[in-house]
Amino acid sequence: MTGCKRFFFEVKPAVEQECFQMKSRKNAFKAMSLYSAILAQLTGSILIGIFAGRWLDEKWNTEPLCLIVGLLLGITVGIFSMLRTVSHFNSED
Repeated sequence: MTGCKRFFFEVKPAVEQECFQMKSRKNAFKAMSLYSAILAQLTGSILIGIFAGRWLDEKWNTEPLCLIVGLLLGITVGIFSMLRTVSHFNSED
């Protein structure tokens, strides 16, 4: 079956049920991909901020300052990228 559209003839209830299942499966995979993209962006940006802050602290001998700044920058960048990803996924609907 290539699509789930109604044509000039009546579609059987079993075919409609199959179409509904295909659409719900597609929505489930789309939701899982959105969740995994958000998770990867948030954790990646926070970890990069933390490790960059620790590296700068060791280099400049400013023990917790760069770590805290890197953490805050990582959280900020992660939230902005998450919002951009969610708006991109919502615009496709």
